Amino acid sequence: MKPSVELTLTLPLKLRPSLSITLTVSTRLTTWALVRISRLESIMKREPIPGSISGDGTFGNSFTELLASLTKQKASFTELLASLTKQKASFTELLVSLTKQKASFTELLASLTKQKASFTELLASLTKQKASFTELLASLTKQKASFTELLASLTSKFCTSFHTTARLIF
Repeated sequence: MKPSVELTLTLPLKLRPSLSITLTVSTRLTTWALVRISRLESIMKREPIPGSISGDGTFGNSFTELLASLTKQKASFTELLASLTKQKASFTELLVSLTKQKASFTELLASLTKQKASFTELLASLTKQKASFTELLASLTKQKASFTELLASLTSKFCTSFHTTARLIF
């Protein structure tokens, strides 16, 4: 028989710059030759292994030890599974608690946002009142100046009248 060579070319539905090529080489003669190879006699005769199945069909010590080890590992895995199940329950409780806290924090954030809006309105109102008080203070300062001038004028007139009256009396 002659060796056969297959060439498979795989292209995607949408052409892209990359190209994938698969090359499969198969020769039936090589496969048939590998099947027909005979083993050496030294490989064919196996030495007995201690603890393996003996000629009478009984199991040796190695199998019993392996079975005992596997039983212990099964117990350990069972304990580990129980521990992981408890941890899962704890994590689930923690997740529920954190979800509740998130809801509480969301409500608190909403409340603080409303309070911020109220404080912003209050600040705007106080700023307007400050402007009004500043205008009032300016008005009162002008009135004080007017009253001071009036008081000076009245004091001057009183003194003049007093001197005139005192001259008339004396």
